[in-house]
Amino acid sequence: MIVWHELFASNPNICDGELCAIGTRIPITVILDSLAEGSSKEEILRSFPTLLPTHIEAALAYAAELRDLLVQMTKKSCARRLTHGASY
Repeated sequence: MIVWHELFASNPNICDGELCAIGTRIPITVILDSLAEGSSKEEILRSFPTLLPTHIEAALAYAAELRDLLVQMTKKSCARRLTHGASY
């Protein structure tokens, strides 16, 4: 399994501190946006020659981890509302 934080880092001196592929100035959001727009992995790698295929896999792992965190936060928020009698 790919560990995204081994391939991405934030540096305040690079891209205003955005999370970028290590060794590049390519933000993780650019990779994810490209995938969301329908670009293939091959197209992304051609557009950004400094990226490695593992950067794309790591970007997807990052997105999956964020999704999991959002689901957990939503569940906790809903549970608190139900506990305190809030209605929907």
